Amino acid sequence: MKTNKSISNQQKIISVIVPYKIEEPFQYYSLEDNELSLGDFVSVPLGRKIVNGVVWDLQPKKILKNYKLKSVIEKLDIPPLSSDLISLVRWVSDYTLSPLGSVIKLAMPPLSFSRKNIKVKKKLFFNGVFPKRLTSGRSKVLEFLSNTPGYSLDDLAKLTGVSKNIIKNLVNQGYIKEKIITEEIPFIASDIKEKKSLLTSDQLQVSSEMISKINNNLFSVTLLDGVTGSGKTEVYFEAIYKVISTGGQVLIMLPEISLTEQWL
Repeated sequence: MKTNKSISNQQKIISVIVPYKIEEPFQYYSLEDNELSLGDFVSVPLGRKIVNGVVWDLQPKKILKNYKLKSVIEKLDIPPLSSDLISLVRWVSDYTLSPLGSVIKLAMPPLSFSRKNIKVKKKLFFNGVFPKRLTSGRSKVLEFLSNTPGYSLDDLAKLTGVSKNIIKNLVNQGYIKEKIITEEIPFIASDIKEKKSLLTSDQLQVSSEMISKINNNLFSVTLLDGVTGSGKTEVYFEAIYKVISTGGQVLIMLPEISLTEQWL
């Protein structure tokens, strides 16, 4: 499936915060229908990647006029963040001197981190109007696009033998339209082989006792006491693996939300 989005001068400029260690949100052109609200989850291009973020400001105080902005790709079907939660994120960021992007990451639901397996490309199209001043190079590029539209800047320069600067000037002057194309990439599953940690004799003894209780369906409470790095988590993993491999479920409770990432 392919989706084309052209940048319109009538589109609003909005701010979107993404879950990275950044201090300020990025500015993007809104969707063509401009139907976005504060707190909406959206997909946006960031470099060569597509990331999900939150609409942070519908009317940024400082518009980046001298920068070539990109467009929001789509609005995600996820309930938006409430105004109270947005205010809390702002307060936490200011009070703890933490990057706004790092704090918003803690407030985003897990579903909002899922990314479509897609990539972004910029394609060039002739707008149908030839300039009055038409050199051989400009003429060659425009005639080529009028017959075979939808090439990237690099490919167009190679196929026509015209420099990229000439093509960029035609884009800046409006004779060539630049569209963002998103393409789904077929998912190829990785060949992941199960890797089990080698336990020490003490770890193996403790894990064997825990697994024995699991096999016998016995309720028990097991508290492991050890210094940091002694392998307590690996022992628990053995018991967790045993439960899951037999069709059971495991509830893991952690004392700090920032510790969850290493368990995913």
